[in-house]
Amino acid sequence: MNSFNQLLTEMAPKGLATLFFMVLFAVSVPQQALSQSEDSISVKSAAANHIKKLKDGILVVRLATKQRSIEALESTLASSDLKSKLRETLEEQLVAKKYERDSVNNALISAFGGEVYDFSEVYFMYDTSNARFANKEMSGYFYNENGEFDPSLSLEGRDYYMTYIGRTEQSSSTNTKAFVVCDQYLNPLERPFPGYITFRRLLSTAKSGKKKKKAKGVFKGFRIEEIVEKVDGSFEWFYKENH
Repeated sequence: MNSFNQLLTEMAPKGLATLFFMVLFAVSVPQQALSQSEDSISVKSAAANHIKKLKDGILVVRLATKQRSIEALESTLASSDLKSKLRETLEEQLVAKKYERDSVNNALISAFGGEVYDFSEVYFMYDTSNARFANKEMSGYFYNENGEFDPSLSLEGRDYYMTYIGRTEQSSSTNTKAFVVCDQYLNPLERPFPGYITFRRLLSTAKSGKKKKKAKGVFKGFRIEEIVEKVDGSFEWFYKENH
């Protein structure tokens, strides 16, 4: 009998400990699920808020200057020690790089300036003004829908977002070229907002059903107007889903 009582005495703390952890697990699991659910709702709510703000706000389209690579080529060409064959090759590269830059930028201005995109108001800026945008300078470096510099254009008192040609998330297994959409702090917008619009054919769910004129321009094998139409259609679709 004494041995039996001793065994019960030894088992009691272990039993209480097991019971304690079972109760703790039963309480914590629903709390974790609730927390995850609340986080999901918060992200969806934020995305819906962003698309509504963009609809009434401004999309700033950042254009590439390719300044560093062009200046590097020009600096090399300034050397008097280059052999004629190398100089000829570098000059061809410089012309090709400037041509691609200008072709893409002109096509983006045409497409976003009204020929394809009409979800929101649009300003243009060059990537050399990126620091000014990040520092919340509200005016003085924007271009209108015709690609003309307009000192009267201002972000003051408006909701605004930026988009530029970049790549999908680094963690993505399909890292590819895309229009990246950022907030005013240059943070890419999280899903479910269409913050990474890839250079692929239009998805049926993202088509806006609008008949629009085509803008000319090809970038890395993709037609600019098709990409911008996907941007416009994705925004329209997401807005309707959350309006």
